[in-house]
Amino acid sequence: TALAREWLVSLEDVTELVVRTIESLDGEEVIGWAHDRVDPDTMGANGLFWYLLREKFGKSYTCFYSKRMSFLMNRSLATNFLPAGVLRRCEQTDNLAEVALKAPLIVILDATCPEIMTDFAHLIRRSKEVKSKPILFIDHHRRGSSDIEDLPNAIGVRSEEAQSTSAILVHVVRNLGLDLRGSDEGFRLAVVARAGIETDLIGVDEKAYAPSTRDALA
Repeated sequence: TALAREWLVSLEDVTELVVRTIESLDGEEVIGWAHDRVDPDTMGANGLFWYLLREKFGKSYTCFYSKRMSFLMNRSLATNFLPAGVLRRCEQTDNLAEVALKAPLIVILDATCPEIMTDFAHLIRRSKEVKSKPILFIDHHRRGSSDIEDLPNAIGVRSEEAQSTSAILVHVVRNLGLDLRGSDEGFRLAVVARAGIETDLIGVDEKAYAPSTRDALA
């Protein structure tokens, strides 16, 4: 059945939505889509989502993105700190439409407008089936004139107060009882998540940090 629309704000509700959505799936290979070129917040959020899917639900996760990352720091984060296979370039993937159609769910983190996801935008224009796929989005940006929300089977949360999507995912991971401490992999994911949060805080006075941001950085 189609997933109903829900607009949620509390971090506990975000966690509940993630759990309910993932537990309703039949397939094991969830995919994500990220905005073009990918930035640290997008990397941090998708790395944490990959981790919680594997650890809590036993599912795999690959996030697709278009266009080469612009900055050396971002490429270094992806290469040296994200587990292999979390991110995959659309241009280096065969049968992208088939991959999208096969997936039981498409997850979109830290993006609001389909047009900033080049290959995803092409797919939903060409294929009614892809456009109608179940989509779970989690974002901290305000709604755009063209938005993921407008897709027929999109559910999710938009929380501008969170200041970064990585911060939201840090709380979801904690709410699920998962701990990044104690392993090299967890440490590396925490480094990417922190870089994502801090990058999105550039220009923000520390006094203006949201409580959820402070907690995520603690």
